[in-house]
Parts: sequence; structure tokens; C-alpha cells
Amino acid sequence: MTDTRTVELWLDALNTVWAFDDGRGRTVRAYKCVEANEFPESLSDLANGPAVLSWPLTVKAGYGAVSSSIPTILIWSGMTEFHLTADIQKTNLAYILPFFGRIINAAKVNLSLGGRVEYFMLEDADNLQLSVLKYGDEMPHHGIVVRWIVKQNLSGQI
Repeated sequence: MTDTRTVELWLDALNTVWAFDDGRGRTVRAYKCVEANEFPESLSDLANGPAVLSWPLTVKAGYGAVSSSIPTILIWSGMTEFHLTADIQKTNLAYILPFFGRIINAAKVNLSLGGRVEYFMLEDADNLQLSVLKYGDEMPHHGIVVRWIVKQNLSGQI
């Protein structure tokens, strides 16, 4: 039987990349969605620390025939939302700005997501964006949107 798993082989590993210290001694809460269905309907406790959610947006598949030596390659584009504060007060910026460096470093040291993919990297253009986010019924709050790509080689698996 052919294994048809794709994104579920690495998405929780990508979410875990973002579970780093927020600079105030708290770990960013990174929700899983494959091993466990942890995506919340709301992020009502942002005052107790930041949260992060990641998901794929598109996939470009390239593949040869079953008997072909052409590999099965998937190029995923996705995004991660860092929900950092409970409101949009300008005084939040001193807390938010260091997240740019933390995000870049976390991506840089996890290029293969623990050997699950050929590469994971930030998109070429506009890969980090300071934003006002709204999730569920929450009030608007500060966050950073991260755009990324993953190259997955599934040759011999799918």
C-alpha cells in the first residue's frame, strides 16, 4: 500500500520550531494540528503570553510516473501567525521588535525540520510582516505574520 501522507509528516515539527522563549521567560505556545488537534477557536489568554499558529496555503506538485526515476517533489507555501499581545497599544513595540530576530534564528537553525523535509525557509519577499491580527472573537492585537516554503521529497513514498 502506498503511503499518501504529505504535509502531516512535518507540519507539527514546523509549529514546534516557533516554541522559543519570548524574552520574558515564557515559551511561545505552538499549537499542533496533526498529532493532536490543538488549534483553538480563540486565543483569549494572550495576556499570559504569545501564541503561534501555522498552516499551509498552497502546494506545487511535480512528479514522474510510478516507474519513473523522476522524483515526487512538493513545494509548499504557508504562513505562521505570531499572536504577541492582547491589544494594539504602541507600548507593545519594545516587546514585539526582538521577535523578528528570534523568528529568523529559529528558522535558520531548523532548515530540514529534523530531517523531515529537504528544506524549510522563509519566503524570498515580505517574509516577516508586523501586523494587527484578529483571531476568532478577540480584540485586534499585535502580531507578526511569517511566510515560508517547504520542499518535500516523497520519492518512493507516494
